[in-house]
Amino acid sequence: MNKVRLALLSALLAVPVLFGCDTGTPATAIATVIPTDVSGAAMATATALPADISGAATAVAPTVNAAATAATTAVNGAVTGADAAYLNQVNDLAMQMQNSPELADALKAVTNAGTTGATGGTVDTTALTDSLNKAATFMNGIATKAAALQPPADLQSVQTNLMQAVTNWQSGITAAQSAAGSQNWTDVATAATQMGQGATALNTVLSYLSSHGIK
Repeated sequence: MNKVRLALLSALLAVPVLFGCDTGTPATAIATVIPTDVSGAAMATATALPADISGAATAVAPTVNAAATAATTAVNGAVTGADAAYLNQVNDLAMQMQNSPELADALKAVTNAGTTGATGGTVDTTALTDSLNKAATFMNGIATKAAALQPPADLQSVQTNLMQAVTNWQSGITAAQSAAGSQNWTDVATAATQMGQGATALNTVLSYLSSHGIK
């Protein structure tokens, strides 16, 4: 009987040990499984995010580069292709007009004639007429070349300004020739003003060209 009691007592004492082992096992398992899963998710996220960010950066880069190029073009005013070819043609004609001794001499002669004639002085009409004829011949050549230009659609305003300068010069020269023939010095002075407007319109064209790197 005592042996039976001793066996039962031993069995009862073993139960807490067994339960202790059982309660320890889930804790160990949980501790092992959860960090592994979380770690795996964290690694997957850490791996995916840089790839996504890198992809986004790659996608954005062309847009940023394009914007930077556009900004640089806007600041520097550089042009290429058909626009540049046209603007160089305009520049050639504009520089010929600006540096023309015929136009410079004609404007000076007309201005002096208007002032001298208005005050009763003697005007050398022969020299004045000769100067105006040379300027007219020069401008006829420029007008023909300017009218033959074919501006790109986005540069039509440049063509308009160029033709305005040409028209002002030609109209002023023609008016001065007529006024000199009749010795109408008031009209000669008016013609000088119109020729001056041609010079102003030409400066507008040259300023535009310069701002776009055409020299």
